[in-house]
Amino acid sequence: MFFTITCILAVISAIIGVTGFILYIRARMRADEAGEKFYLKLHYTALTLSLLFLVAALNLYED
Repeated sequence: MFFTITCILAVISAIIGVTGFILYIRARMRADEAGEKFYLKLHYTALTLSLLFLVAALNLYED
């Protein structure tokens, strides 16, 4: 039972991490198009969340 819950949480964390990375790429493209500094904070935040959730997914999967 615990293993099943852990696997589900790992999959959810991985999906959130991949979504964060996609948001990072989209924000980076918008920043390059518009030449604005606003998107720089957005894509660094998305990248940080992406890495955080991917590490969490790996830690949950190892348990």
